[in-house]
Amino acid sequence: MLLLSCTNCCFNGLQADGFGARAGYCVEHRAVLHSAESLTCGRQLRRDLLLPEANDESALHQQAFSRDEIVHIRTKASARSSGHADGDISVLIQTAPGKEVTNYGRLGTKIESLARLSMIAGARAELARLSLGRTYVRRCVQLGGEWTSGIHQLSWTIDRLLEPPDVGFDDLWDEIPLPQSRQRELAQWSIVMLRLTFLSDVGYLAPDTDDVAALRDLPEKAASALDNVDVRALMAWIVKAGWAAANEAFPRARYEELADTLHRDPDAPALEAAPSNARVSSGSKRSRAGAKTSSVPGRSRSGAKPRSRARKG
Repeated sequence: MLLLSCTNCCFNGLQADGFGARAGYCVEHRAVLHSAESLTCGRQLRRDLLLPEANDESALHQQAFSRDEIVHIRTKASARSSGHADGDISVLIQTAPGKEVTNYGRLGTKIESLARLSMIAGARAELARLSLGRTYVRRCVQLGGEWTSGIHQLSWTIDRLLEPPDVGFDDLWDEIPLPQSRQRELAQWSIVMLRLTFLSDVGYLAPDTDDVAALRDLPEKAASALDNVDVRALMAWIVKAGWAAANEAFPRARYEELADTLHRDPDAPALEAAPSNARVSSGSKRSRAGAKTSSVPGRSRSGAKPRSRARKG
């Protein structure tokens, strides 16, 4: 996979490296991507990087590629002119995740689309929700909003940390020269790391003084604790350390408090009853009433030791 391609972009919620739908979809350009691995645009937000580096790379990418159209990486020719991108969503809407992704930002609110994706079973829906969730919270803060725009997604993601990703063999791409069992493990790894990356994003968008800032280095801690790309070892680390760290940074009690006080606007769903696997309410180390809000401006498939290059907060 080319890291600069649409396959590695969070705005394409239907595909990742080695799994997902056959065609991608860019929610920025409202375009079906028929060869996402060879396409790009200046709006790319890399899925394989934590937020500070992803922002830096996005700024560099804009210097080489236009924000206004999808192009071929090597020639910079228009993807729509060549037929590699178009607006025909008829195939994509035949699946529940595809329908929600193509409707993202069209009908109702974006947070409503993310909520619907969170209720659809399977790795494809979770890939879409986490990918688009990263773009949603980042943009809210860029437009002058607060990190608390992501509290529902933050809580949903923490609640799901202990669940192995539901990756089916029909989610995998046949052309990859690896046994399907290994492909499935790598896809599961990608989803688990994307969960941690989303938590990290919210941590970076929160002020340094907030407990949530402790989530910033969660993916790095996971990577440094492992010797190779092994999803079982990664899940074991989460059971042992990651889940407790996430709950300490953002307890269920704080989620309920923020949801009650901050989300009385029409762009947010009401707080629903906690699912059976939801976190137990607990207190926060710091006074929640005094918390401030502000913004802060490759993985290899070879089995090598995972690395995260995100900067410290």
